[in-house]
Amino acid sequence: GYAERGGVDGALAAHDTILAETGLPPNCAFYTTLIRACARKGQVHRAFGILESMMTGQPESSAGTEGTGQPESSGRGQAGRGTVAPDSGTFAMLIRVCASVPGGVGHAEDIMTIMRSQARVEPDGRHYFWLIRACGVSRNWDEGLSLLEEAKPLFFVHANPPQQQQQQQQQQPGLHQPSSEDATNGS
Repeated sequence: GYAERGGVDGALAAHDTILAETGLPPNCAFYTTLIRACARKGQVHRAFGILESMMTGQPESSAGTEGTGQPESSGRGQAGRGTVAPDSGTFAMLIRVCASVPGGVGHAEDIMTIMRSQARVEPDGRHYFWLIRACGVSRNWDEGLSLLEEAKPLFFVHANPPQQQQQQQQQQPGLHQPSSEDATNGS
């Protein structure tokens, strides 16, 4: 709720209050919610700052809010949070943030690199969807088409490709296969 209504700062304040009252550590869902708030506001740099905070356990750096029009995080209540491993959904949300602004495709590619090399998370259809969308927002059509070609196996998975269906039908005894002769004989 706070991330949607109050933005990232409102969600952080609410979460800090909950942490103080319950002693619970932050989790992946918390950070993903903050990143979702960045997506709604088009705050790419802030989303990267949140990812850094998530992975290092350190307060969001001022570089994370640079150019966002948002006040720098004071680090209040954030010291010693501990690290949280981002999951596939967190990375999809980060790429979505990048797709929300023109020129975000470079940042989205950086996220894919971090995702693969540091977090050891393989991209799925959601990651490619948002990366291709980032290409569209940036009017980088050729790269978007290239990514679509790369991601085809993720988007167009056939349980039974047509060739395999034909082979299965030929192997089933007693199954009448219509032929061109049937059409001419009126069968």
